[in-house]
Amino acid sequence: MWRSRKRVCRIALNVCLLGLSLLLLAGLQVSAASGKQVVLHQITSTGAHGRMMSYIVELFEEKTGIKVELEPLPNDPRRTKIVNDLVSGAGQNDLVLMDGKSWGDVIWPYLVDLEPFMNRDKYNPYEDLIKPVVDVGRFGPKQHLFALPYRYSGWIIYYRKDLFSKHGVQLPKTWEDYYQAAKKLTIDSNGDGKPEIYGTAISGKQGVYSMNDIESWITGHGGGIFAPDYSRVTITDKPAIKAIERWLGVYRNGWTPPGSNTYVDESRITAMQQGRIAFWSCWGIYPQLMLDPKQSRVYDKVDLALIPSPDDSSERYIPISGWSMGISKYSKHKDEAWEFIKFITSPDIQQKVAVMKDFGNGPVRLSTYKDPQVKESIPRSDVMLESLLSGKARPGYVGYFADVEETVSAGLSGALVKNTKASEVAATIAKGLQSILKNKIQPTLESQGK
Repeated sequence: MWRSRKRVCRIALNVCLLGLSLLLLAGLQVSAASGKQVVLHQITSTGAHGRMMSYIVELFEEKTGIKVELEPLPNDPRRTKIVNDLVSGAGQNDLVLMDGKSWGDVIWPYLVDLEPFMNRDKYNPYEDLIKPVVDVGRFGPKQHLFALPYRYSGWIIYYRKDLFSKHGVQLPKTWEDYYQAAKKLTIDSNGDGKPEIYGTAISGKQGVYSMNDIESWITGHGGGIFAPDYSRVTITDKPAIKAIERWLGVYRNGWTPPGSNTYVDESRITAMQQGRIAFWSCWGIYPQLMLDPKQSRVYDKVDLALIPSPDDSSERYIPISGWSMGISKYSKHKDEAWEFIKFITSPDIQQKVAVMKDFGNGPVRLSTYKDPQVKESIPRSDVMLESLLSGKARPGYVGYFADVEETVSAGLSGALVKNTKASEVAATIAKGLQSILKNKIQPTLESQGK
């Protein structure tokens, strides 16, 4: 009798413990306070990145039962809505996308410090994640991590190896070589003034695309828009003027496809896939889109290379940027949001999205680049990795990236269709930048004691 009761008590205790474990597990899936399904909200992007995010969310929901509601928006509306949601305290967004450092200086005070989560879960970001990329997510006086990377790349060259070989053009070692290659590889076989192939292509659409493009050209030439300490505007220095001159030159000389003054990055991807351009430089997240025979006519002719050096130097200046993810401090589901960040940065997911040909990705783990499937899927993934390891994060302009972007891109937009000298274009842009520096950036730095 006593043994029977003891056995019943033991069974009951085991049932209780099992029930408690299930409740704890369900805590990541169901809000204990409301009894409702946990739904995380994320404002995301459109295009290749948006498709990638939808794929990852599907896998995450299947594994955890936690729902993620995506709101895809184009660049400018997305940035505006993310920033406004955080600054206003509305708290509709749980998972916060961060585009390099360009928004980070504005939004990090409204994000959760991730280090307590990492300490609790013994999550060491430097064990496998690429250090220069991880460090982009550090902000504040103590330089804590407020976001972790999941899609990053350096600025690289995509080129048609068959055309370079056929026409005896060497891979550019300097930016002057790059400029001359654009001229030599603009091919008009029948002389009708309508080239079948253009040397290169720019992203000339005013806004984020032309800003990304010219800023990376300027960086690659060894210059910058401001001095690193924000003591002065440097877009009128020789390296920046030379970069602007060449960027405008490839368009004005007809070495880029007609209409590339309105191109976005996807336009250049399409031009390469269709075999209309010989080479171009951009973020290194797009190889898959040009190596896939279902999408690209030249899939077996495309190769990757590092961007060239300034004319008077052998050192490369490679900008790196991409996507990191943080958690809104207003989120009511911080633990679930952290689970998503761990998931999207995990070795398994990084490997899965790296080999997917529908959207491409810039993996952020060293182990991903060593994976046999990744090496087979992206034969020159070593170039992608080298650009990340040797690159430097784009500046965030102390929270005034949008102001700088508008000033620079507006100045370039008008100059593309005029014959204004590069030095005059730079001088005009510099006037607007000087106002931003004096009235916004420097006061902000002084208030921060920097």
